[in-house]
Amino acid sequence: MKKDLTLADETFDEHFTNVYHLILEGGLKTFSYAMLDTRVNKCLFFQRYVIGDFSEEIALEKIEEILSRDTLLDKPFKEAAFLYKGTTYALIPDEFFSKEEAKNLYAVQNTLGEYDELHTYPVRAFGATLCYAVPSRLCVLLKRKLPHLHILHESAVLLEGASHNLYEEEMVVLAEEDYLTCMIVHQKNIRFLNSFYFRAPGDVLYFLMGVCTSCQLDPASVRLAVMGSFDKNAEVIKMIKSYFPHLRFLKPSSDIEYSYKFRELESHEMTHLLNAFVCVS
Repeated sequence: MKKDLTLADETFDEHFTNVYHLILEGGLKTFSYAMLDTRVNKCLFFQRYVIGDFSEEIALEKIEEILSRDTLLDKPFKEAAFLYKGTTYALIPDEFFSKEEAKNLYAVQNTLGEYDELHTYPVRAFGATLCYAVPSRLCVLLKRKLPHLHILHESAVLLEGASHNLYEEEMVVLAEEDYLTCMIVHQKNIRFLNSFYFRAPGDVLYFLMGVCTSCQLDPASVRLAVMGSFDKNAEVIKMIKSYFPHLRFLKPSSDIEYSYKFRELESHEMTHLLNAFVCVS
């Protein structure tokens, strides 16, 4: 089980947050953020809070407590964005999308909760719009703390990462504690994007094999890039490698510098959050 963690470079200075770019990432189980000093293009600070496995109501109460006591987030920032972790989203080609019909288009694949807000994000590189739901109360809490915050979905970083050539032609997997998001990049286009919940390692392998079947890919030859919560020596990785021999762990983009303090974490665990500085800034 992950624990709360703070990593701060010696050059981090809370009096200069007005030149820092802030990226927050969270759902109903974890809440993290990192800061980039835009003067030297270096990531200096990382904070993780573990919320636990609770109902949405209790999880939001815990996030409210975190936001109320974390005075560092009261500082002014040059730019700030939040990446919501969740499995409810839809990528809609622009030729079918309109803001007036966004809710109806989203509802084709998902159910918009009574207390959810629907947000959209244009993925211009692929001529599509990402629609995603975020709990309204969470949006209110975040905006109260950071009024100029941009609220995005974590899959926006995956998509923008493809347009920034952060991946090869491969299957990209973002692993969370109880679900994974899978994207296939082919000839600089998105061939597949979907998320799956899992309970056991066998579920992960089942879903990945199913994606290969639906996309007519051979697991023995497809390149698989993994980032997120899976430990390199975990049972699930050993199981996946037996069917996907061309597996690699994605490292954060080399376009920005990272404090040596971040070595306390496996690099692929932070890849998604840190790549957001390149992808959505």
